[in-house]
Amino acid sequence: MGREEPSFFVEHDFWSDAEIDADPVYRDFFHPRGLGWSAGTGVQVPTGDNIVFSVERAFTDGPVAAESVARLNLLRPHLARSALVSARMQHKRAQGAAEALAAMQLPAFLLRAGGEVVEMSPLGTDVSSLVILGAHGRLHLADRQADALLDDALASLTSAPEISARSFPVRDAAGMPRQVAHLIPVPRGAHDVFGDSYALLMMVPVASDRVPSATLLKSLFDLTPSEARVASGIARGETPDSIAASGQVAISTVRSQIRSVLEKTGTSRQSDLAGLLARIGATAPN
Repeated sequence: MGREEPSFFVEHDFWSDAEIDADPVYRDFFHPRGLGWSAGTGVQVPTGDNIVFSVERAFTDGPVAAESVARLNLLRPHLARSALVSARMQHKRAQGAAEALAAMQLPAFLLRAGGEVVEMSPLGTDVSSLVILGAHGRLHLADRQADALLDDALASLTSAPEISARSFPVRDAAGMPRQVAHLIPVPRGAHDVFGDSYALLMMVPVASDRVPSATLLKSLFDLTPSEARVASGIARGETPDSIAASGQVAISTVRSQIRSVLEKTGTSRQSDLAGLLARIGATAPN
């Protein structure tokens, strides 16, 4: 707006009828859609944001009358105060999200449904070689396989809300697993801290050469108890036959469980799975 008075303004405060009719926004967009008259005002809040309130009127009803503008101006102070309170709450929410992410002491990213980053933890920079911020702040993973799994996981949070979380390994340029990524949905009850975020992407370092426990594997990759037992056996170098014999189950059952574990861990071969699991420490509490 070209005027700064604390008031609602209408089109004729700025332009003549001829100028309005010649303006491409009004001529090509508003008028064909039955719009073209409005009353609007701007409010600047301490966060530096400018909030615009606009009341639209059908074109056939004619311009917004002066009496209507006067009534809107009576409401303007209340709208301004509401905007200020909303902005302050949003600021507090952003502070809370930043503090919550910092408290995790892990690389973590709050994402919107499209994968855009809303907030990043201080340790997010530690995985800069694995994470790429694209256009509009969209988060991508340098590991193409992991990036595809991230896309699928984001989509599944909408299409299959019963899935509570998704986990998958993230490899470096040499193909070595460096992090286990966990995509966790942000429930509505957590929006008082995380705002309108859709999901939390948390990265857990892979830094140990010990065989991980079944408890840890269940936690990291959402494995069933049977799948975790099979995965632990693979990590120890056991063959499917020995795993089947020790568990007193059919070899066909073990092979089916291995296929499920490969899918959940984002690996394609048993050797890849063994390499991944051999680098994940048994960090579950005793």
